[in-house]
Amino acid sequence: MNVRLVLLLTGIVCWFGCGTQNAGPGESNQKVSRAHPQCEMAISGAVTATLPCTVVAGWDSSKNVVAFGITGAPQGTVTTAQIALGAPGAFHTGTFSSASSNNYGATVMTGSSGVPAIWVSSSNPVRGGGVTINITSAGAVISTPAGQAYTAVRGTADATLAGTPETGANGTVTMHATF
Repeated sequence: MNVRLVLLLTGIVCWFGCGTQNAGPGESNQKVSRAHPQCEMAISGAVTATLPCTVVAGWDSSKNVVAFGITGAPQGTVTTAQIALGAPGAFHTGTFSSASSNNYGATVMTGSSGVPAIWVSSSNPVRGGGVTINITSAGAVISTPAGQAYTAVRGTADATLAGTPETGANGTVTMHATF
């Protein structure tokens, strides 16, 4: 699994899910949220927050890898909240975890000026307690020559993150997303 694929997927999450978009035809002329209406990310421990979030999943048929990205909308002091995981094999319902993947990461970042405080869970270097994603439903599938995208995935994601003392982040953070 390529780390670039996980990062690309996380970028796609934000492109599709972060911020707002113009209302469609027949809707009022106001901005509407693109965040998944049933996705919520709870952060606890050294940082506490509850964020709306967006989830995306895809399968690359040429490499036979699946990738997931969950991004929380910035709120309060939390400027970044993300979970990403890539794993070998095709998309399926069930559990994907850092125990069977060498490409995963989760980040919580706080602060708006100077050096942000950062908590991480990562595969390279190994930090934090890992990532687990449990998929209960694939939802809608969009097939392309390169693979498949899953646009209404349902399940949960969990991550345990360690503080990076060099940024002023101490202790641990737990993330739990329900989508």
